[in-house]
Amino acid sequence: MALAKLVAILGFVLMFHGCFSASQHRNQLKLAGIENVGLASDIIIELIIGAVLSLAGGAGLAGKLEPIRSIQQFSKTTLEAVEHPDFYSFHHRGASLGNVVRKHIPNPPVR
Repeated sequence: MALAKLVAILGFVLMFHGCFSASQHRNQLKLAGIENVGLASDIIIELIIGAVLSLAGGAGLAGKLEPIRSIQQFSKTTLEAVEHPDFYSFHHRGASLGNVVRKHIPNPPVR
């Protein structure tokens, strides 16, 4: 965790320094009367390395990642633990949608 924090801070500092260097580079080009030809390659490399370090540090600080498949996560959870009757809503747009469907399809097919 401490290493991830250090990497994230180092990445942030590199990106901040790269942005400051880019600003100075553009000001020097304006003062010299040279048309803007882009950033120097060392500034671009510094910004890319800073971004990668910031992303790696942020991923390290995020904590434990959960699996994508919910079956692995909730395989031991019972249905009673998941059910929350406080969240039931009986006043929803399904009633009005049913009226619209009945109006356009008066006799729905029966299986």
